Amino acid sequence: MNWEQTYQTEMPPKTSWSYFNKAFHEWFVKDVPKEMTESKQAFLKAVTSFKPSAIKEALGDIMKIQLWNYAHRIQDGIWDPRGKRALFEGLDLKKPRILFLGAAEGYEAMQLAAMYPGAEIVMVDYDEYCKTTRFTEFPESYPFLGHNPSTGAPKIYYKEDFSVDYTVEDIRNLDFGKEFDIVLSVGMLEHFPDEFKGEVVDWHRKFLKPDGYVVMTTPRSQLRSKLYYQVMADVMNHTYRELMTVEQMWLFTCMRMVFIFSVTVTSKCIMESLLSPDNPLKNRTPLLFMSEGFCFIFLKQLKT
Repeated sequence: MNWEQTYQTEMPPKTSWSYFNKAFHEWFVKDVPKEMTESKQAFLKAVTSFKPSAIKEALGDIMKIQLWNYAHRIQDGIWDPRGKRALFEGLDLKKPRILFLGAAEGYEAMQLAAMYPGAEIVMVDYDEYCKTTRFTEFPESYPFLGHNPSTGAPKIYYKEDFSVDYTVEDIRNLDFGKEFDIVLSVGMLEHFPDEFKGEVVDWHRKFLKPDGYVVMTTPRSQLRSKLYYQVMADVMNHTYRELMTVEQMWLFTCMRMVFIFSVTVTSKCIMESLLSPDNPLKNRTPLLFMSEGFCFIFLKQLKT
Protein backbone atom coordinates (compact mmCIF):
# COMPACT_ATOMS: atom_id res chain seq x y z
CA MET A 1 0.00 0.00 0.00
CA ASN A 2 1.22 3.51 -0.87
CA TRP A 3 0.27 5.28 2.36
CA GLU A 4 0.78 8.82 1.10
CA GLN A 5 -1.31 8.25 -2.02
CA THR A 6 -4.07 6.65 0.04
CA TYR A 7 -4.23 9.42 2.65
CA GLN A 8 -3.12 12.30 0.41
CA THR A 9 -0.64 13.59 2.97
CA GLU A 10 2.94 13.00 4.03
CA MET A 11 3.37 10.06 6.39
CA PRO A 12 3.97 11.33 9.97
CA PRO A 13 7.31 10.30 11.52
CA LYS A 14 5.69 8.18 14.23
CA THR A 15 3.60 6.29 11.67
CA SER A 16 6.65 5.66 9.49
CA TRP A 17 8.59 4.38 12.53
CA SER A 18 5.74 1.99 13.32
CA TYR A 19 5.70 0.69 9.75
CA PHE A 20 9.45 0.16 9.88
CA ASN A 21 9.32 -1.74 13.18
CA LYS A 22 6.66 -4.14 11.95
CA ALA A 23 8.40 -4.72 8.61
CA PHE A 24 11.82 -5.21 10.21
CA HIS A 25 10.55 -7.56 12.92
CA GLU A 26 8.92 -9.79 10.30
CA TRP A 27 12.38 -10.53 8.91
CA PHE A 28 13.75 -11.55 12.31
CA VAL A 29 11.06 -14.21 12.72
CA LYS A 30 11.31 -15.65 9.21
CA ASP A 31 12.20 -19.29 8.62
CA VAL A 32 15.05 -18.24 6.34
CA PRO A 33 16.05 -21.67 4.90
CA LYS A 34 12.42 -22.40 4.06
CA GLU A 35 11.92 -19.00 2.43
CA MET A 36 15.14 -19.33 0.44
CA THR A 37 13.85 -22.59 -1.02
CA GLU A 38 10.40 -21.12 -1.72
CA SER A 39 11.87 -18.01 -3.37
CA LYS A 40 13.93 -20.14 -5.77
CA GLN A 41 10.85 -22.22 -6.64
CA ALA A 42 8.83 -19.06 -7.23
CA PHE A 43 11.55 -17.70 -9.51
CA LEU A 44 11.65 -20.88 -11.63
CA LYS A 45 7.87 -20.79 -11.91
CA ALA A 46 8.00 -17.13 -12.97
CA VAL A 47 10.62 -17.89 -15.62
CA THR A 48 8.44 -20.59 -17.17
CA SER A 49 5.51 -18.16 -17.24
CA PHE A 50 7.47 -15.78 -19.51
CA LYS A 51 6.00 -12.81 -17.61
CA PRO A 52 8.69 -10.12 -17.14
CA SER A 53 6.93 -8.51 -14.17
CA ALA A 54 6.62 -11.84 -12.34
CA ILE A 55 10.27 -12.68 -13.08
CA LYS A 56 11.42 -9.28 -11.79
CA GLU A 57 9.40 -9.63 -8.59
CA ALA A 58 10.62 -13.17 -7.93
CA LEU A 59 14.24 -12.18 -8.59
CA GLY A 60 13.85 -9.30 -6.14
CA ASP A 61 12.56 -11.68 -3.48
CA ILE A 62 15.58 -13.97 -4.00
CA MET A 63 17.97 -11.04 -3.66
CA LYS A 64 16.35 -9.88 -0.42
CA ILE A 65 16.26 -13.25 1.33
CA GLN A 66 19.82 -14.07 0.22
CA LEU A 67 21.06 -10.68 1.44
CA TRP A 68 19.26 -11.07 4.77
CA ASN A 69 20.69 -14.56 5.20
CA TYR A 70 24.20 -13.24 4.58
CA ALA A 71 23.91 -10.10 6.71
CA HIS A 72 22.05 -11.58 9.68
CA ARG A 73 22.73 -15.33 9.79
CA ILE A 74 26.23 -15.59 8.27
CA GLN A 75 27.92 -12.29 9.13
CA ASP A 76 25.76 -11.66 12.23
CA GLY A 77 25.98 -8.05 11.14
CA ILE A 78 22.55 -6.85 12.29
CA TRP A 79 23.23 -7.25 16.02
CA ASP A 80 27.01 -7.66 15.55
CA PRO A 81 27.80 -9.11 19.01
CA ARG A 82 31.58 -9.37 18.51
CA GLY A 83 31.84 -5.82 17.28
CA LYS A 84 29.60 -4.45 20.02
CA ARG A 85 31.58 -6.19 22.76
CA ALA A 86 34.80 -4.75 21.37
CA LEU A 87 33.25 -1.30 21.25
CA PHE A 88 31.85 -1.40 24.77
CA GLU A 89 35.02 -2.65 26.46
CA GLY A 90 37.02 -0.52 28.86
CA LEU A 91 34.36 1.80 30.26
CA ASP A 92 34.93 2.87 33.87
CA LEU A 93 31.60 1.57 35.16
CA LYS A 94 30.16 -0.54 37.96
CA LYS A 95 26.47 -1.41 38.10
CA PRO A 96 25.59 1.41 35.67
CA ARG A 97 22.21 2.94 35.00
CA ILE A 98 21.66 2.71 31.24
CA LEU A 99 19.16 4.79 29.27
CA PHE A 100 18.47 3.48 25.75
CA LEU A 101 16.72 6.07 23.57
CA GLY A 102 14.78 4.66 20.61
CA ALA A 103 15.39 1.23 22.06
CA ALA A 104 13.43 -1.05 19.67
CA GLU A 105 14.24 -4.59 20.93
CA GLY A 106 16.95 -3.26 23.28
CA TYR A 107 19.83 -5.46 22.12
CA GLU A 108 22.73 -3.09 22.81
CA ALA A 109 21.59 -2.21 26.33
CA MET A 110 21.40 -5.90 27.21
CA GLN A 111 24.91 -6.46 25.82
CA LEU A 112 26.18 -3.59 27.97
CA ALA A 113 24.43 -5.04 31.02
CA ALA A 114 26.14 -8.39 30.44
CA MET A 115 29.53 -6.69 30.32
CA TYR A 116 28.82 -4.49 33.35
CA PRO A 117 26.76 -6.74 35.68
CA GLY A 118 24.21 -5.27 38.04
CA ALA A 119 23.13 -2.66 35.51
CA GLU A 120 19.69 -1.08 35.59
CA ILE A 121 18.27 -0.56 32.10
CA VAL A 122 15.61 1.93 31.09
CA MET A 123 14.49 1.47 27.49
CA VAL A 124 12.44 4.18 25.78
CA ASP A 125 10.57 4.07 22.50
CA TYR A 126 7.41 5.86 21.43
CA ASP A 127 6.16 2.93 19.36
CA GLU A 128 4.40 0.50 21.72
CA TYR A 129 5.05 -2.31 19.22
CA CYS A 130 8.72 -2.13 20.22
CA LYS A 131 7.84 -2.99 23.81
CA THR A 132 5.02 -5.46 23.22
CA THR A 133 6.55 -7.31 20.26
CA ARG A 134 10.16 -6.51 19.37
CA PHE A 135 11.41 -6.61 22.98
CA THR A 136 8.88 -9.11 24.33
CA GLU A 137 9.55 -11.60 21.53
CA PHE A 138 13.33 -11.19 21.65
CA PRO A 139 14.58 -14.79 22.03
CA GLU A 140 14.86 -15.83 25.68
CA SER A 141 17.60 -18.28 24.66
CA TYR A 142 19.82 -15.66 23.00
CA PRO A 143 23.23 -15.67 24.81
CA PHE A 144 24.98 -12.44 25.79
CA LEU A 145 28.65 -12.95 26.57
CA GLY A 146 29.63 -10.84 29.55
CA HIS A 147 31.66 -10.67 32.73
CA ASN A 148 31.35 -12.59 35.99
CA PRO A 149 32.31 -10.13 38.76
CA SER A 150 32.73 -12.95 41.30
CA THR A 151 35.38 -14.85 39.35
CA GLY A 152 36.58 -12.42 36.70
CA ALA A 153 35.78 -15.05 34.08
CA PRO A 154 33.42 -14.74 31.10
CA LYS A 155 29.77 -15.53 31.77
CA ILE A 156 26.70 -16.06 29.60
CA TYR A 157 23.63 -13.97 30.38
CA TYR A 158 20.09 -14.12 29.01
CA LYS A 159 17.28 -11.59 28.74
CA GLU A 160 15.70 -12.77 31.98
CA ASP A 161 18.92 -11.94 33.86
CA PHE A 162 18.62 -8.21 33.22
CA SER A 163 16.74 -5.54 35.13
CA VAL A 164 14.73 -3.75 32.44
CA ASP A 165 12.06 -1.05 32.65
CA TYR A 166 10.52 -0.35 29.23
CA THR A 167 8.82 3.05 28.88
CA VAL A 168 6.60 3.88 25.90
CA GLU A 169 6.99 7.64 25.53
CA ASP A 170 8.20 10.44 23.30
CA ILE A 171 11.79 11.23 24.31
CA ARG A 172 10.90 14.92 24.48
CA ASN A 173 8.41 14.19 27.27
CA LEU A 174 10.77 12.28 29.57
CA ASP A 175 11.17 13.77 33.04
CA PHE A 176 14.40 12.04 34.07
CA GLY A 177 17.19 14.11 35.55
CA LYS A 178 20.94 13.70 35.00
CA GLU A 179 20.85 10.22 36.48
CA PHE A 180 22.29 7.80 33.90
CA ASP A 181 25.85 6.51 33.56
CA ILE A 182 25.28 5.66 29.89
CA VAL A 183 22.86 7.26 27.46
CA LEU A 184 22.71 5.14 24.33
CA SER A 185 21.09 5.34 20.92
CA VAL A 186 21.56 3.04 17.96
CA GLY A 187 20.54 4.23 14.52
CA MET A 188 18.61 7.29 15.66
CA LEU A 189 20.60 10.35 14.65
CA GLU A 190 20.45 9.57 10.93
CA HIS A 191 16.64 9.72 10.92
CA PHE A 192 16.70 13.49 11.51
CA PRO A 193 17.51 16.23 8.98
CA ASP A 194 20.54 18.35 9.83
CA GLU A 195 18.57 21.16 11.43
CA PHE A 196 17.35 18.74 14.14
CA LYS A 197 20.51 16.67 14.73
CA GLY A 198 21.85 19.04 17.36
CA GLU A 199 18.63 18.71 19.34
CA VAL A 200 18.93 14.90 19.19
CA VAL A 201 22.45 15.12 20.65
CA ASP A 202 21.11 17.36 23.42
CA TRP A 203 18.57 14.69 24.37
CA HIS A 204 21.48 12.46 25.31
CA ARG A 205 23.24 15.14 27.35
CA LYS A 206 20.06 16.02 29.21
CA PHE A 207 19.94 12.73 31.13
CA LEU A 208 23.66 12.06 31.57
CA LYS A 209 25.45 12.06 34.91
CA PRO A 210 28.64 14.10 35.24
CA ASP A 211 31.42 11.80 34.06
CA GLY A 212 28.88 9.63 32.20
CA TYR A 213 29.11 8.21 28.67
CA VAL A 214 27.11 8.87 25.53
CA VAL A 215 27.23 6.09 22.92
CA MET A 216 25.69 6.76 19.50
CA THR A 217 25.81 4.81 16.24
CA THR A 218 24.56 5.40 12.72
CA PRO A 219 24.72 3.31 9.54
CA ARG A 220 27.94 4.11 7.73
CA SER A 221 27.96 5.87 4.37
CA GLN A 222 29.62 3.32 2.08
CA LEU A 223 28.76 1.39 -1.07
CA ARG A 224 27.90 -1.82 0.79
CA SER A 225 25.40 -0.03 3.03
CA LYS A 226 23.85 1.84 0.10
CA LEU A 227 23.31 -1.44 -1.77
CA TYR A 228 21.76 -3.02 1.34
CA TYR A 229 19.26 -0.20 1.81
CA GLN A 230 18.48 -0.21 -1.91
CA VAL A 231 17.75 -3.94 -2.08
CA MET A 232 15.81 -3.89 1.23
CA ALA A 233 14.06 -0.61 0.44
CA ASP A 234 10.50 -1.83 1.11
CA VAL A 235 11.61 -3.00 4.57
CA MET A 236 14.10 -0.34 5.65
CA ASN A 237 13.01 2.91 4.05
CA HIS A 238 9.66 3.72 5.63
CA THR A 239 11.17 6.72 7.38
CA TYR A 240 13.70 9.46 6.63
CA ARG A 241 17.23 8.12 6.81
CA GLU A 242 20.67 9.22 5.68
CA LEU A 243 23.87 7.22 5.82
CA MET A 244 26.50 9.20 7.71
CA THR A 245 30.27 9.51 7.92
CA VAL A 246 32.26 9.92 11.11
CA GLU A 247 33.11 13.45 10.01
CA GLN A 248 29.40 14.31 9.99
CA MET A 249 28.92 12.81 13.44
CA TRP A 250 31.85 14.86 14.70
CA LEU A 251 30.26 18.07 13.45
CA PHE A 252 26.96 17.39 15.19
CA THR A 253 28.41 16.25 18.52
CA CYS A 254 31.62 17.90 19.68
CA MET A 255 30.42 21.30 18.51
CA ARG A 256 27.52 21.14 20.97
CA MET A 257 29.12 19.33 23.89
CA VAL A 258 32.50 19.47 25.61
CA PHE A 259 33.92 15.97 26.10
CA ILE A 260 37.21 14.26 26.75
CA PHE A 261 38.52 11.07 25.20
CA SER A 262 38.28 8.38 27.84
CA VAL A 263 37.56 4.93 26.44
CA THR A 264 39.64 2.04 25.16
CA VAL A 265 38.22 0.16 22.17
CA THR A 266 39.33 -2.13 19.38
CA SER A 267 38.42 -1.15 15.83
CA LYS A 268 39.70 -1.71 12.32
CA CYS A 269 39.49 1.91 11.28
CA ILE A 270 40.09 4.47 14.03
CA MET A 271 39.67 7.97 12.70
CA GLU A 272 43.09 9.19 13.79
CA SER A 273 42.90 12.20 11.53
CA LEU A 274 40.30 13.76 13.81
CA LEU A 275 42.73 13.44 16.72
CA SER A 276 45.75 14.77 14.85
CA PRO A 277 47.89 17.68 16.15
CA ASP A 278 46.38 19.86 13.41
CA ASN A 279 42.90 19.49 14.86
CA PRO A 280 42.24 22.53 17.09
CA LEU A 281 39.69 20.52 19.12
CA LYS A 282 42.04 17.57 19.64
CA ASN A 283 41.89 17.66 23.44
CA ARG A 284 38.10 17.63 23.56
CA THR A 285 37.20 15.61 20.48
CA PRO A 286 35.06 12.51 21.03
CA LEU A 287 36.34 9.18 19.80
CA LEU A 288 34.86 8.37 16.40
CA PHE A 289 35.51 5.26 14.38
CA MET A 290 34.02 2.79 11.92
CA SER A 291 33.17 -0.86 11.81
CA GLU A 292 32.17 -2.54 8.55
CA GLY A 293 28.60 -1.28 8.65
CA PHE A 294 28.35 1.49 11.25
CA CYS A 295 29.88 4.72 12.48
CA PHE A 296 30.27 4.96 16.26
CA ILE A 297 30.90 7.79 18.65
CA PHE A 298 31.85 7.66 22.32
CA LEU A 299 31.49 10.83 24.36
CA LYS A 300 32.49 11.22 28.00
CA GLN A 301 31.05 14.19 29.79
CA LEU A 302 33.33 16.37 31.85
CA LYS A 303 32.55 16.88 35.51
CA THR A 304 31.62 20.48 36.24
